[in-house]
Amino acid sequence: MDIEAFRSHFADSPTAAAYVDAVFGPADASLRAEFAETVDESVFPPRQWVSALRVMGEWLDARGLDLALRDRIGYLSCAAESGAPAGRPRPAKNAARRSTMGDAAP
Repeated sequence: MDIEAFRSHFADSPTAAAYVDAVFGPADASLRAEFAETVDESVFPPRQWVSALRVMGEWLDARGLDLALRDRIGYLSCAAESGAPAGRPRPAKNAARRSTMGDAAP
């Protein structure tokens, strides 16, 4: 995932953009690609994913706990699938969003 392209989703929120930089800037390329694919397959937009990661991080920090970023993404992915609106099918891979995140279209 191209971090600048992904970061552009948060141009109107310096706090969210800084969070994306802090979390995904140092992440390895495979983790960024995994996150991009997870978001791409979800009914929830990137902004909600980042918000959920922030809230989860704050919750963990408040309790002195730590969870690897890959595990946080996995947990939220399961929660997103179980919380997706009923009767709303999961979207097909979105080539435009995927392109925005820096991954090649399938």
